[in-house]
Amino acid sequence: MTIDPIALAALAKFNQNKNAKQFPTDVDPGTYPIDISFSLLGTLSKGSPGMSMRRDSSGSKHLVKFLLDHIDEPIYQYLVERLPRIRKGDFSVFNHPRLEQRINEVMPWKESPRAGSTSFVGELIIEDIDKEPSAFSDVASGLRIVQGTK
Repeated sequence: MTIDPIALAALAKFNQNKNAKQFPTDVDPGTYPIDISFSLLGTLSKGSPGMSMRRDSSGSKHLVKFLLDHIDEPIYQYLVERLPRIRKGDFSVFNHPRLEQRINEVMPWKESPRAGSTSFVGELIIEDIDKEPSAFSDVASGLRIVQGTK
């Protein structure tokens, strides 16, 4: 089956570019009209909501600015000379317990709610593709949901 690259790009967008191998496309930059009808046939599963633990890294940019402003020159030069390695995490920790304590004080763990995962298993059935669509949507940006027939 051959599908127009513009239609593939639109389907990839709605699939959040997951499983991108199923939607290979090479579309030039621009705005294109599209007219495609499709159905989904399968099952949708929604998991239970839960909690996740992660470090509170808010304000990290400001923390780095503060530290760069207050760092002494030899440490700064050491940082600059080894920047690519340090960015990859390739450096030695001299006092691991102190580092852990400081990280916990500056970037504590926080618990935040997360939605249950959603998955779809099934088929995307392309019903109709207008090969030469002419109309552009009146929606300025984003997606407008219109009432279906069921």
